[in-house]
Amino acid sequence: MSEFISRTRSYFGESLGRCATCMRQALIAALAACAMFAFAVWAALPAVFTALAGLAALGLGALWLAHVAAFTARAHMKENHAGRREALGFALRAAAIGAAFSIPVAAWSSKAMAFCGQCTQNSDCGPCCKCINTAPVNSGKVCNECKPK
Repeated sequence: MSEFISRTRSYFGESLGRCATCMRQALIAALAACAMFAFAVWAALPAVFTALAGLAALGLGALWLAHVAAFTARAHMKENHAGRREALGFALRAAAIGAAFSIPVAAWSSKAMAFCGQCTQNSDCGPCCKCINTAPVNSGKVCNECKPK
């Protein structure tokens, strides 16, 4: 039994994710099976046909994902891993970019950016703003917005 598993594993390890044509055919087959399953559900075909179409879509989708996973694993194994200095530089750049994008979010209060009808009292607007009715005078409408003090 272990020899069978070993042969099966080596066969799939050698064949999956190596051929772009096979990967493309697996994707097309998976998409076609998904379309057939969607049609079976839409047309309200008998449960047997719908279940078979679903199983085919699931199996062919798994085959395509196995191709992609094998290709990715094979491509990732060939990469040279970065040294400590390169990894530290990458981490510092990522932290700097994250901080730069976080500054505007932290500077503006989400409550202060409310639009018409989003505040009912000054405490809804945050410390920098107050709730003001911006509807035209004598219109009978209420349009409360947060405006700077």
